[in-house]
Amino acid sequence: MKTKLELILPKMRCPLCGGKFQLQITKTEKDEVIEGLLCCGENHRFGIHAGVVDFGSQEQEFGNEWSKYLEDISPEEFDKEIENAKSEFP
Repeated sequence: MKTKLELILPKMRCPLCGGKFQLQITKTEKDEVIEGLLCCGENHRFGIHAGVVDFGSQEQEFGNEWSKYLEDISPEEFDKEIENAKSEFP
């Protein structure tokens, strides 16, 4: 049985060069690719993590930076920063 991603793969193209993708699957659940890699003929690579393809968009980069920030700060420090920010905006 093919995954949903394998079914739509022929319609997908690399956003950098327009090439066709090859799919490497490392983890599936039912009919979903959970972890893996999309790679085109020009060797542009896009990871699949938690079922989401990371095409390196600005939104994705922001999300990655935010996740990294939250890993590096304690919940108490984060709460303190929120309270400090609230006082800056009446």
